[in-house]
Amino acid sequence: MAGQSAERAIRVFVSSTFRDMQAEREELVKRVFPRLRRLCEERGVAWSEVDLRWGVTDEQKAEGAVLPICLAEIDRSRPYFLGLLGRRYGWVPEEIPTGLAEQLPWLSDLPGTSVTELEVLHGVLNDADAAGHAFFHLLAADPDPRDEEPPEARQRLEDLKERVRRSAHPHADYADPAELGRQVLAELTALVDRLFPASDAPDPVQREDEAHLAFGRARALGSIERPDLTARLHEHAEGIAPPLVVRADEGSDLTPQVATWLDAWAAAHPDDLTVRHHVSATSDAADWRALAARVVAALAPDAPALPDDAAGCRAALFAALGGAEQRTLLVVDGADLLTDTDGAPDLTWLPPELPTNLRVVVTTAGHRPVDEALRRGWPVLDLPPLTEAERAAYVGTFLARRSKGLGPVHVETLTRSPHTGNVLYLRTVLDELRQHGDHFTLGEVIAGYLAAETVDDLLELVLARYEHDFEQDRPGLVGDAFRAVWSARRGLTEPELLDLLGATDEGPEPLPSAVWSPLVIAAEAGLITRSGRIGFATEAHRRAVADRYLAGPEEQRRAHADLASYFAARPLSPRVAEELPWQQLAAGDLDGLVATLSRLDFLDLAYPLAPEDLRRLWARAEESGRSTVDAYRAVIERPAEHDEQAWAVARLVTDAGHPAEALTLHRYLVSAYRTQAADTEPGGRVHARLRASLLNLGAALQAQGELDEAVATDREAVALARPAEDERVLQAALGNLGLCLRTQGDLDGAVTALRESLDLARVLDDPAAVQAALGNLAGALRAGGEYDAALALMEEQESLSRSVGDRRGVGLALAGKAAVASDLGDPLTALAGIEAWRADATERGDRTSQVEALVTESTTLRQLGRFPEGAQRAAEAELLARQLSDEPLLARVLDVQARQAIDEGRWEDARRVATEALLIARGADATQPAVLALGSLGMAQRELGDLPGSRSSHTEELTLATQLADRAAVAVAHVNLAAVDIVSNDLPASLAHYAQAEPVLRSLGLAATLVPLLNNRWQVHQMLGNVPAAIADLLDCGTQCATSGADAQRVQVLTKAVELLYQSGRQAEAEPVWESLAEACTRTGDEAGLQRALGERALLLMGRGELATAVPLLDRQEEICRRTGDQVGLAACVGNRAIVLQQQGDLAGALACLDEQLALSRATGNAQGVLFATANRGEVLGNLGRTTEALTALQEARAMATQWGLAPVVQQLDQMIARLSS
Repeated sequence: MAGQSAERAIRVFVSSTFRDMQAEREELVKRVFPRLRRLCEERGVAWSEVDLRWGVTDEQKAEGAVLPICLAEIDRSRPYFLGLLGRRYGWVPEEIPTGLAEQLPWLSDLPGTSVTELEVLHGVLNDADAAGHAFFHLLAADPDPRDEEPPEARQRLEDLKERVRRSAHPHADYADPAELGRQVLAELTALVDRLFPASDAPDPVQREDEAHLAFGRARALGSIERPDLTARLHEHAEGIAPPLVVRADEGSDLTPQVATWLDAWAAAHPDDLTVRHHVSATSDAADWRALAARVVAALAPDAPALPDDAAGCRAALFAALGGAEQRTLLVVDGADLLTDTDGAPDLTWLPPELPTNLRVVVTTAGHRPVDEALRRGWPVLDLPPLTEAERAAYVGTFLARRSKGLGPVHVETLTRSPHTGNVLYLRTVLDELRQHGDHFTLGEVIAGYLAAETVDDLLELVLARYEHDFEQDRPGLVGDAFRAVWSARRGLTEPELLDLLGATDEGPEPLPSAVWSPLVIAAEAGLITRSGRIGFATEAHRRAVADRYLAGPEEQRRAHADLASYFAARPLSPRVAEELPWQQLAAGDLDGLVATLSRLDFLDLAYPLAPEDLRRLWARAEESGRSTVDAYRAVIERPAEHDEQAWAVARLVTDAGHPAEALTLHRYLVSAYRTQAADTEPGGRVHARLRASLLNLGAALQAQGELDEAVATDREAVALARPAEDERVLQAALGNLGLCLRTQGDLDGAVTALRESLDLARVLDDPAAVQAALGNLAGALRAGGEYDAALALMEEQESLSRSVGDRRGVGLALAGKAAVASDLGDPLTALAGIEAWRADATERGDRTSQVEALVTESTTLRQLGRFPEGAQRAAEAELLARQLSDEPLLARVLDVQARQAIDEGRWEDARRVATEALLIARGADATQPAVLALGSLGMAQRELGDLPGSRSSHTEELTLATQLADRAAVAVAHVNLAAVDIVSNDLPASLAHYAQAEPVLRSLGLAATLVPLLNNRWQVHQMLGNVPAAIADLLDCGTQCATSGADAQRVQVLTKAVELLYQSGRQAEAEPVWESLAEACTRTGDEAGLQRALGERALLLMGRGELATAVPLLDRQEEICRRTGDQVGLAACVGNRAIVLQQQGDLAGALACLDEQLALSRATGNAQGVLFATANRGEVLGNLGRTTEALTALQEARAMATQWGLAPVVQQLDQMIARLSS
């Protein structure tokens, strides 16, 4: 891209005496030069000044280095010179350095001449080219009687002033520093206007390119190279790899490093195209669309202007990136500082795949670009803090740029500080030192700044210095200005700030620029302009302001209230819509917020600009008891008078949880446009509005559970959209139709409609429509058990949504993936997705989705056996749902509450809550919630002994489910009726109901619903004497529990299964059941059950001779028992281990285990354990040849067996005793 000419630069040398004129220099450095720098930047001119008043150290004086430095800087600054002559003639060097005298022989002819006069001679009076570029200012004041200047020096000063007055160079007398500042500002402004007039500014594209180039080069001045970073950047640019994200800590300042490297790369690769974008370079650079415009202009110069909408702008950018013909290097510096619209900090402006000839480097100090890069699998490079050597180099380079230096003691103090590894910290300290006028107190000043523990603390010291320097004309200026910027939602324009700061009791009066400019320019490192609005450069600056001026919530509320008052007094505009309601909300002014949102003129302006913002604001208002319905009642009750607002209000009241009122508006809109369409020709606006209103009505009917009418409405929208070739309405209507058909159980019809909807969305190239269609089709495939296909679509949905900053789409994808995880028996993964979904819905103010997420989360927590947490989520859902007027949703929430009570055995509570849910569902004519409530009510009635009531509830449940054509609900109703049959002792009837339900549930993959069926049916089989069938159902139930993640219930049913297996003599079949039990106990944290399952499985394996497999199980069992103090389990474990050791020939080890088993059994009163440990101990002692001890043990065991009537054991012990005695 175009570069800036090297001649567009001004570097002014400032000449004055070393020890006086401190006030004059402060005036120039702090107030005048920053304004000139800003003017030059606007003209694409690099500005710098050289003032040697501060940085020449005592050591340099001793070495005679002052004069060479001064004259060298004059040469570097030619022809620009600013001479200040006051009361002192200045320091006279004792001798001219030999090398310098040889270079400039005329110096040898001027012994006893001060450095100041030599500067004037060398820079101006001896240089004809200085004409028109040199300026002098002479202090008009009598000599100071305290001045110790000798008479000869005073005379030489007067002679020098006279020579200046006689010269042709501009000169002026001044009375005080303020007058000097005005004179210098005026003459140097005129110089800039003469040399670089505004009319010569480059064209907009070139000017923007030059601004970015100048910004990077200006930031690179005074910085140092970091070779490791440079090498990595070079390697990336030379290779073929996805975008590289370079991350550094806040304040690490990557801009100089990147700018320096990019200049070198561009010079070494002239055939490559380089595009640099520094987000802080210009007022518009933080807008991702400005970035897109610059990239498109570079890659496709003949491309048309970018579309206004985000999707069109993104498509044009992606096309330009994909069409790059030559090797191209794109560097975006500070991506975390992009204005947070359309998800820009999440890299939504970069496509997932890039052509091989495009290299991209992104720098950031924030986490969002990094998070997205890692999600996409892109490399991330972390830049470490500065080393001590790098700090020392930085100090030298930074100060050398200003012709200053520090002694080694001061440098060492700076570099050894634990804080100066952060570039922002170090640069801030150096910048403050640069502006300190007294070199002899530098040590104290350095110590004071380095005492700041954090960057925030350091910046607070800078704020204090601002207060000292810039509040003479306007007390409180610094705090008021920074508070206002802190409070603004998206920054403030400079006119807005001036209005705010100039307001008085007499009325609004903008603050004069002369008062404001010195502060804003001095603070340019911390206050930067993005997209035309002033904001903080880093979060550290923002925190420092909060710490100093907004310490508590009350101060913060007052700051927001002040800003709200300002915007409330302004005429309605997009800026007012963007700031006013958010300021009212942050100030806690809910009445003011609702009053603003309720204005129909505000609605007309704000809804097209940012509907998501309005939804979030209303969500916060509704949480505080305000009502969207009350606010827009005039529109809801008289929609004919508010045709345009009715569209927006219908959407807002729907999102706020008032579907009944929204449905009224949608019915009106369809009726109104149907009437108008009858009298107009097809193809116009009225017919388009009719199709769109049908689309909205269908969605509203679906939300209310009116599926038959919703399907009819959606089909009409489809029928009208096809011949009109209205692909957008057709796509959306097919999506809504597919959702309704899925709910009705017509999966084939749903998938057909949803596939066409997705195909159309791809043709439209509408990311929002594509992500919604992906989610809808994935849901239908999931309902049909096609989990892999569903997950693939959900992954694409999430990726697409993240790539375009669609947070709602991300939330929906997370919810869908959570549902699949739950279906597949991974409730922990499901829970994580649900929590993310809920957090996103809360942030977006989508209260309906919040309730949906809470309901799903409650169900999942119950599935995990975390009943208290599940109850808490259900209670939160109920509280939120009661604030909404969405009765079908409230009925669903209450049903969840009822099922929570069922899980806990609170049958009376379950009946009460289920009855309320049923009444609400019937009142809203909502069939689906009514089916759920009837199921819960019937279960509660059954457990309370009301069998007729229970059968009636479940029969109605079956009838309504059949009407809905909801196959899953029909199957559940059969399962519930079977439970009533069991209690009624009509076992054959229960089996008939199960037979109707089971194939449907299996075909739909509804493992969670199969669990109660199998868990009840095994009992029926057992009561009918069919134990094999009972065992089969128990084992199948365990499998379904594993699939659905119901591990606590899996433990219960499998424990019963092994019990029946052992009773049936089928112990050998129990080994895989114990293995499954161990897995379930591990997942539920049931260590007692786990150790038992491990031991029982190990025992079965030992019986088969599989000792190698059994030993690790015993190891794990022993570890659990010893850790948990389970002595009974440990006794069994060491007893089994003794058997293993005996079989392996380790008799000593076996004996030790049996000794421990015997001690544990006695300690726990386990008589059976004592018997078996004693008997086995006797056998081992006999094998060891310790016959006497063996016989004693066996006799003791025989006595115990005889006492307890264990004849077979007695007989076995007699045989062992006989063998030993012989």
